[in-house]
Amino acid sequence: MAGVVNPSDIREETTGDLTGLGALLQQIVGQPFLFFRETYGDELTIHFGALKEVMSPKLRKRQRGSYVLTLRGSVWKIEGGATPGLYLTGPVAFPPGSTSELKPFPLAAFEQQPPIEPGAIVITAKPFLDTEYGGGIGVYFVFSDRSLIVIRPNPADLILEADPDLPRIADWELFTPHSRYLRVGPGSVWSYTASKRDVPSA
Repeated sequence: MAGVVNPSDIREETTGDLTGLGALLQQIVGQPFLFFRETYGDELTIHFGALKEVMSPKLRKRQRGSYVLTLRGSVWKIEGGATPGLYLTGPVAFPPGSTSELKPFPLAAFEQQPPIEPGAIVITAKPFLDTEYGGGIGVYFVFSDRSLIVIRPNPADLILEADPDLPRIADWELFTPHSRYLRVGPGSVWSYTASKRDVPSA
């Protein structure tokens, strides 16, 4: 399993630098996929690593992964290994080869029928500059069961970023067990800072 990157070696905020971001993502390589969970605001989260009990009186006996990936303001596709098929947020972002490949799949259904085999190991985690979507940063994950997740920035968020009065919603975030979280976007900005909000677990 790849070692955890020393936070002091990484600038807390940077623009367009994928080297440091790629190094930070190596901490999730070797971690097992646990489950999907739909949270507030119709957001899909992906849990990896070791199971942890949520420390909240409102969510007793609720478990989460030691790593939690939130898809926030992104578009994504999942190519299933355990359940073969292509699952998309929308045909605009990821046009399928044919309409028959596009399968309607409610977010809640990912919890009962995950297209990734629980326990499948992350073998690749790599960011990329998504020039097609205005220079935002995407990421893809490859698993030992040959599943694939590709996350790309939502072009609508890049447009909204120009309005300073609108909230800056990250394209995607990774919460880690080291009291720090990785926030990526909007645009090509990313940061790795102390967690200031609870790990999504609802």
